Amino acid sequence: MDDQDVHPQTPDTVERLLHEILVEIRTPLTAIKYYSHILREVENANLTDEQRKYVHIISQNTEGVLAIYNDVFNRWMELHKKSREE
Repeated sequence: MDDQDVHPQTPDTVERLLHEILVEIRTPLTAIKYYSHILREVENANLTDEQRKYVHIISQNTEGVLAIYNDVFNRWMELHKKSREE
């Protein structure tokens, strides 16, 4: 493997790579967010207090990571739009 294989050289390659990374991150985060929401909201979940605490932590942390994701995605979209306009 040479440097070209490790370091993408074209803007299109970088763009595709970033898009794939963003998709691969978003999909499991969305699942974690909604499953933790279900566990928090379902009264018959039979969770212990400690389990509820962990579900709450998972929920909060997922929201934090999704906020970072959204920020990166929005910046990527702005750059993508600007590069297409040029």
